[in-house]
Amino acid sequence: MRPLVKSVLIFASSFCLAWCGMLGDLSAALQVASYDADVNERLNGSANFIGAGYDWSGVGQTSDGRWVTMISDEYFISVGHYHPVAGADNVRFYLSDSLSGGFEDYVVNTSFGIQLMTDQGLSDIWIGRLTSSTSSNISSYEIFDPLPSPDILEGEDVFVVGNSGQGSYQNFRVGTNVLDLDDGTLGVAERSVSVVNGWSATAIYDADVLYDTFFQSGDSGAPTFIVNNGVLELVGVHSVAGTITLPGGDEQVSIDSLVSGYRQEILGLITPVPEPAGMVLVWGACMMLALRRRRPVMTA
Repeated sequence: MRPLVKSVLIFASSFCLAWCGMLGDLSAALQVASYDADVNERLNGSANFIGAGYDWSGVGQTSDGRWVTMISDEYFISVGHYHPVAGADNVRFYLSDSLSGGFEDYVVNTSFGIQLMTDQGLSDIWIGRLTSSTSSNISSYEIFDPLPSPDILEGEDVFVVGNSGQGSYQNFRVGTNVLDLDDGTLGVAERSVSVVNGWSATAIYDADVLYDTFFQSGDSGAPTFIVNNGVLELVGVHSVAGTITLPGGDEQVSIDSLVSGYRQEILGLITPVPEPAGMVLVWGACMMLALRRRRPVMTA
């Protein structure tokens, strides 16, 4: 098992980190150890794809590489520093693990966009909405419920999505990694970057671990998934990547904003509130039921 990141980050003597999506460079591909196009490229149509058997249709991209992960048929998760531009960006969803399998395009709603505030400050988690509901061809994902605490994700294996550098809309590379958790109060590297406020997940890139991953420019906002009960559930979105200098040498690290850490807050923001008229109708129905129950029973 590779060493946990939190224990070494605290003792880092110097480091350099950068937002992994500031440039939005589509030519930068997610770094994958022992990369194999047939294994790591979703849209190649290979039976050897590492994510075969799971539904990836709810992960979309804009033409300039901004990522969207659907958490309902209307709402999605991205990142604050590189989310789709409302009213301007079309989001494309491929319906199968092949370019020939068809796709659907949607538009981002201009009237909704929330960057989540945490107890540590403004996070990098951005919640957006499409102008219309997606069709039944496109999946949405549960946010992994980390009860009793996000700490239960420590050491869990995950799928990591990122760019493949193949051009507009056609970027969908998948590798793996292991989560290391940070609650926002520990970790020199995480707390030095204002974009990561609150729960985060950090991983050291290990070139000796098959299909291990390291974020590159343009991967910001892409999702990290855990497999739970045989299906993909959203854990985090990519925020930061860079190099830290440790006594033993430099290490490449990737940092997710941990969506799971704020599951209830996010669901509260996207759950419809009953309209006042609907509330009146409900209240009226309750009153009628009460009156009906109070009516005396007639006896013969």
